[in-house]
Amino acid sequence: MRRILIDTDTASDDAIALVLALRAAQVKVEAITVVAGNVPLDQAVRNAMVSVEMAGTYAPPVYRGCDRPLWRRQITAQQVHGQDGLGDRGYQAPSIPLEREHAVDAIARYAQQIEDLEIVTLGPLTNIAMAIRMYPRQMRRVRSITAMGGQYRQRNPHWPASEFNILVDPEAAQILLDFGIHTTFVPLDICFGRAAFNRGELDALYALGTPQAKFFVDCNQTLIDYTREKYGYEELIMPDPTAMACYLDPSIALKTRPAATRCELNSALAPGELVYDFDPPAPRRANSALVTEIDAERFKQMIFDCCR
Repeated sequence: MRRILIDTDTASDDAIALVLALRAAQVKVEAITVVAGNVPLDQAVRNAMVSVEMAGTYAPPVYRGCDRPLWRRQITAQQVHGQDGLGDRGYQAPSIPLEREHAVDAIARYAQQIEDLEIVTLGPLTNIAMAIRMYPRQMRRVRSITAMGGQYRQRNPHWPASEFNILVDPEAAQILLDFGIHTTFVPLDICFGRAAFNRGELDALYALGTPQAKFFVDCNQTLIDYTREKYGYEELIMPDPTAMACYLDPSIALKTRPAATRCELNSALAPGELVYDFDPPAPRRANSALVTEIDAERFKQMIFDCCR
């Protein structure tokens, strides 16, 4: 069984990714670490605990991490996910405890204790970058990282050339890229089109009637409304569950390209843009992989199976 740690800035799509992982038979979620991003840190911690309880399986420990980017001012995505990050549906306070250890320390400890630990990141990479800087020896033991982050074609409502998770803390992303843990980026681009849930699919999911199915639709209602008002069509893209699905079942990623990847730090026009070199000259070499196509039907089937 694969053993993973999930780092998240828990809002509505992160919440579904957490439920997906906690209900998957092929992995054990050892811990959940939380970082500021979609919502302020304390709200993200609460949302992570709500998601754990909604999964209805087991409760890995939850750790509170960094409450701001390394150097930049904090930005959030509450206009997309709601003020509470879960569609402002009034979910009751969770009952599971919060661990006292800081998330950065916990990440390094799990990396030291667990052979072949894998990490899935669903938010800004601040916690990961801090763990690398503070505990490089332990972090070199991490087998791989799967990161929801980056884009290469699709415009983003936050910034035209930069995906939100990387835009929030680009210096953290570059620290990871420089360090050398092999990272698979699942970018925003592949979450649109056939991978998005249309109205009929959302209704079919809700009709399953399970708590997880209703949670999937309800907590994302603010995002659905935002898409309809801004773009004129009603559908739901799911970046974080897409990344989690690619981790849980690597065959969902139909096309993956190795790349020497860097993060733009200084541009006024494209801060946080990931730049992929698919044919790097020597001595540079690939430090990551970019997923460029997924099996959308298998992804959606995984969501439906999770919610049954």
